[in-house]
Amino acid sequence: MNGSCAAAFARSDYLVDRIRGTSNILVHEGEEIAHVQGERRLESITLKSEKTIPLAAVFVFIGADPGCDWLPEAILRDRLGYIITGVDVLRSGRWPLKDREPCALETTVPGILAAGDIRAGSTKRVGFAVGDGSLAVTCVHKLTAIRA
Repeated sequence: MNGSCAAAFARSDYLVDRIRGTSNILVHEGEEIAHVQGERRLESITLKSEKTIPLAAVFVFIGADPGCDWLPEAILRDRLGYIITGVDVLRSGRWPLKDREPCALETTVPGILAAGDIRAGSTKRVGFAVGDGSLAVTCVHKLTAIRA
C-alpha cells in the first residue's frame, strides 16, 4: 500500500481496525506493486522494492479521490470532483443534445460514460461499481442502436 493503511481508509476507521486485526491479511505500507505473476491464477507479486511475495489474492485500494483531472473540462464534475451523469446532467443545463436525454451513466459529453466510484452520487462500494459496469453495457447497446 502506497501510504499508510489509516490514511487510505480515513473515512472507515472500523475497517482499518478490522484489517489490522485479521491474521491472514498483511498490509505493506509505503509499497507499490510492480508486477503480478501466475499461470492460471495469481501466485505472487513483486513490489517496487523488488521483494517478491507469494500469495493467492491481493486487494488494491486506489484511494477515495476521484482522480479525473486528466479528463476534458467539458465533462462536468461536482464540487468534490466526481463526474456528473444521467439525470443530473439534464438538471445541470449542460446536456447539449435536443433530440434525446442522456443514458444513466452518460456525462455532459454525449457518448462518454462514467461508472463506479468516479460518478457523482454513487455509493462507493464494489457491488455498486459492478452494477454500474453492467448498466454501462446497457447504455452502450442503447447508444450504438441510436447511431446505427
